[in-house]
Amino acid sequence: MEKEIVLEGIKDILEILNFRESINLKVKKLLFFKKNIEKYKDDFLIIKNICIDKNVPILEISRQEFLKLKKTVNSTGIFLILGMKDYEGIEIEKILAESEKVLLLYNIQDPGNLGTIIRTAGLFGVNSIIIMGKSIKLSNSKVLRAIKGYFFGTKIIESKDDKFIFDILKRLDYKIFVADIGDDSLDIRKVDFTFEKKAFLFGSEGKGFQDFNFDFDKKFNKNIKKITIPLECNNYDGSLNLAVSCGIVLFEVNKYGRNAKINRFKE
Repeated sequence: MEKEIVLEGIKDILEILNFRESINLKVKKLLFFKKNIEKYKDDFLIIKNICIDKNVPILEISRQEFLKLKKTVNSTGIFLILGMKDYEGIEIEKILAESEKVLLLYNIQDPGNLGTIIRTAGLFGVNSIIIMGKSIKLSNSKVLRAIKGYFFGTKIIESKDDKFIFDILKRLDYKIFVADIGDDSLDIRKVDFTFEKKAFLFGSEGKGFQDFNFDFDKKFNKNIKKITIPLECNNYDGSLNLAVSCGIVLFEVNKYGRNAKINRFKE
């Protein structure tokens, strides 16, 4: 399935048009309301020429259509229509069956963090990302701006049923590593990440997993490990930025391929 996103605002439209298209996001058409674009004719000409070069359809809309689409009082009358892949059911199960490295993002609120994590995950070869809980939407213009088009073929799923996702992970025998600062968490430098299928769960910036209310059965619990990043500064009472933490964990994981010979666990 595919859902439509209406993007408004010259800066956002230009940034999206300069992105490379991906498996997650497609530019479908450019719409404009002639009466309003007089004030923005130079910007509209630039946008129009980019759309012509990219073979994006350009359509004039009526006043009635304009009023339905506009989200701001002083609308430019220029709208970019995007198609975003919306994965469901069997599609999600197929993606996870074909993936080896998955990111689970629970209740992420900051658009900059989400965009940075998506870019970082693509660079470190994450196959799929699942946005869970009450996280900010991928369609948020600030998120799209932070991603800067760098999806790198990573499939991004917005979960409608988190229990369904965990049921699939359980069935596919995923090892789940939960990023947590608790005393019972394992130092990431001493964790074996060489499993064929692994998922990394990160909680919200402010609350972590305070709202996380999933009870797993004992068998599945054996597949779940808490991990933490050791900090060298003893006097520091804060925590790492979420996107930074994600990058550090993925870097550590990537140092050791699934078939690599490692001796890091020998004391």
